[in-house]
Amino acid sequence: MSNSAMALPSFARQTGEDQAEDAGPHEDTNDNASLQEASVFLGGKLANHLGSFVQATYSDISRDVAMDNMDVRYARTLDFCGKSTTFGVSLNNNPTVSDVSNSVPAWRFPYMSPELIRGSLASPLIDGGLEGQVLGASAYAMWASKPLTSIWATARTSTR
Repeated sequence: MSNSAMALPSFARQTGEDQAEDAGPHEDTNDNASLQEASVFLGGKLANHLGSFVQATYSDISRDVAMDNMDVRYARTLDFCGKSTTFGVSLNNNPTVSDVSNSVPAWRFPYMSPELIRGSLASPLIDGGLEGQVLGASAYAMWASKPLTSIWATARTSTR
């Protein structure tokens, strides 16, 4: 098993006028400092062909802990028509965390938007809107290092 940690401090100073409302439940209308996120990551082999990746995150702004990203996956590499083929299934709590190419929203920069600034940064629902609120299963196959298919099904498990 491998582990890692991340801390992301945040400071917001709005020039000109202060924000109309406080930036958060524990902040003021301007000059706010906070530990936006502190995450712990754990990942690795659980058994033959079975592994996991888990990210738990504390937010000083909302003062809570959440299971940000979780992916438990079973994968096998077999020979199919003379080419190396990987088949896998994944149980996860973010529709895009299971991407084997790491090319979708869960792994894209910027990873998060500032929480101390009021306003909306518009984005599609798939771009973090379901993260930690659903539980889904996906199946995928890669033939000769090229994705063949990926299917994802979900059930809503909680609301934030």
